[in-house]
Amino acid sequence: MAEQQYEIIDNFLPSDAFKKLHDFLLPSDVKFEGTTIGWGYVPKVISKNKKGTEDWRLFYLAHLVYEHTSLSPLYDEIIYNFQELLYIKSLMRIKINMYPNTEILKEHGMHSDYTFPHKTGLFSINTCDGYTKLEDGTKIDSVANRMLLFDGSNPHSSSTTTDQPVRVNININYF
Repeated sequence: MAEQQYEIIDNFLPSDAFKKLHDFLLPSDVKFEGTTIGWGYVPKVISKNKKGTEDWRLFYLAHLVYEHTSLSPLYDEIIYNFQELLYIKSLMRIKINMYPNTEILKEHGMHSDYTFPHKTGLFSINTCDGYTKLEDGTKIDSVANRMLLFDGSNPHSSSTTTDQPVRVNININYF
């Protein structure tokens, strides 16, 4: 197994742009006047329990922002903030993932976003004890306003969090 190439960029977005995105996705109070987006329930995260079968207790919520076309009111905000910083020439998908807190930290199974080489930007909305694990075993901590760049065709995995209510990140696949 060769060492996987990746890049970490802390404080990726200017603080005002990050705060706006963070506060929209993780509001500090319970008000629903135009600040919610539709979250879809995804019943399986690639993972196996001790018996080698799918662990039905692990799920996540996702909001698909873009897949071949804009699907979300967040598209303009996200693409405005990320397109030039990532040098996106062709966009494949933007998806926001929300992993709920688990009492014990759970690492999900390895997966590839697509089978062909492409760029992936994984942007953390909040700091927590969750992480992304690369095929070579490197763990990248979830730190607010951190961008992890790597080839999404290489196997990687996600995890839950135990020290925050949720772990939220934005996954951008592009060329």
